[in-house]
Amino acid sequence: MTIALGRVTKEESDLFDIMDDWLRRDRFVFVGWSGLLLFPCAYFALGGWFTGFMLRQFELARSVQLRPYNAIAFSGPIAVFVSVFLIYPLGQSGWFFAPSFGVAAIFRFILFFQGFHNWTLNPFHMMGVAGVLGAALLCAIHGATVENTLFEDGDGANTFRAFNPTQAEETYSMVTANRFWSQIFGVAFSNKRWLHFFMLFVPVTGLWMSALGVVGLALNLRAYDFVSQEIRAAEDPEFETFYTKNILLNEALAGRDQETTGFAWWAGNARLINLSGKLLGAHVAHAGLIVFWAGAMNLFEVAHFVPEKPMYEQGLILLPHLATLGWGVGPGGEVIDTFPYFVSGVLHLISSAVLGFGGIYHALIGPETLEESFPFFGYVWKDRNKMTTILGIHLILLGVGAFLLVLKALYFGGVYDTWAPGGGDFRCFIRFGFIACCFVWFNNTAYPSEFYGPTGPEASQAQAFTFLVRDQRLGANVGSAQGPTGLGFFLFVGHLWHAGRARAAAAGFEKGIDRDFEPVLSMTPLIETGDQMHEVGIHLIPLYILGSGHTQI
Repeated sequence: MTIALGRVTKEESDLFDIMDDWLRRDRFVFVGWSGLLLFPCAYFALGGWFTGFMLRQFELARSVQLRPYNAIAFSGPIAVFVSVFLIYPLGQSGWFFAPSFGVAAIFRFILFFQGFHNWTLNPFHMMGVAGVLGAALLCAIHGATVENTLFEDGDGANTFRAFNPTQAEETYSMVTANRFWSQIFGVAFSNKRWLHFFMLFVPVTGLWMSALGVVGLALNLRAYDFVSQEIRAAEDPEFETFYTKNILLNEALAGRDQETTGFAWWAGNARLINLSGKLLGAHVAHAGLIVFWAGAMNLFEVAHFVPEKPMYEQGLILLPHLATLGWGVGPGGEVIDTFPYFVSGVLHLISSAVLGFGGIYHALIGPETLEESFPFFGYVWKDRNKMTTILGIHLILLGVGAFLLVLKALYFGGVYDTWAPGGGDFRCFIRFGFIACCFVWFNNTAYPSEFYGPTGPEASQAQAFTFLVRDQRLGANVGSAQGPTGLGFFLFVGHLWHAGRARAAAAGFEKGIDRDFEPVLSMTPLIETGDQMHEVGIHLIPLYILGSGHTQI
């Protein structure tokens, strides 16, 4: 086969060349061939969507005596499209600033928009993101809840087959849904009106705010972009501004006043390089917040715990872990005393107060560096030996904590064992070994292959390429290898979906809820009412004072 290479010549005055020059080189236009779609789409958004579609919905809604919320819902995406594709380029006096159509063109617009206006730090953008992602979350929760609480409309294996669009009965149980989410979050929508209004309010308001922010940037209203502050901070060393990661994105380099570390994982501690005192304060305050949540959530679960109900039906997060350690558990696996859980919560709250005051002290009053006053806590950021020493100290403390749990299992009441309720014995260590074997099978971080031999995946031919890449230090060149991982994730989720549906169908759950014998309507109330509650409350007052009556709420 012969390939002839040559240059095709054509007239410079060709109409195509004239059009190409105008679209790609004219400073005012500069939209490219794909940008030709910009003009009809932008103006069709006004003429077709707004005038002929949204306003028409107002008219039709009024004629059939409906509320106008459909039109209001469509106004959100219309406002965003018009503000980005029409208002922004007009405000900037050039179609060059409008987003063209196509992947590369959209990315070009995004980078320009971020570079000129610091859009990701704009509060209007934040509200837009919250609205869009919040709407997605609400839709997912609402759809799942409706699917979970469908009524049984026939004798078929699936409730969809018996559903009649014209049936007068409710399709799903709002009462059961309300009871479920009340147990999960503590609050729930009391009726469908508030629920669906909130699902309308969140996305539409977010889109409106985003469109409003784009209009402001089109007119160069720079109150919320913070670019001007960053420019002034670069020119004037005395000007104080706050550090954000957007500086790195906009300037394509590290913060001008920050020393680079040479490490790839420094990002979150950038402001605290070589400021050991401030870093200690930040870590102590962070630990205080974590411990405060643990203590508060612990006491919250103790206050809402109902001994008569199984623990797994009460939406608990922390108490099952404490019960696993054997505290307050009887021989049959029932919780007979929640006082240890109460003590655990109080101790966490006291610890959080101490850590919180320590964090405030180191952040406001304490020295910025500790190398001179407390050399043990001081460090030099680039000193790898000191950094690994700090990591080693953390690992040792975690190991000591784990060993204390082992001592508890051996000598201080044991742990809850499903084979021997009320206390653990040597079978606990058998199960520990079994779990460790499964862990070693795939983990070569905690159990390096050099010492423990190859893991299961390393010995598999299917993983040969992955470990070849690791051994050859190919680094970022294997980004395309992540594709199968993502596909595998979706396949795994699909498997869980179909497996769960199959198990639910086998158990009869897919048929829906019985209308006449709805379980939630026959459940015992969590709080007694009337004279019975009054009598119980009088007898429990002394117990609360003594600190042992909280288990009966």
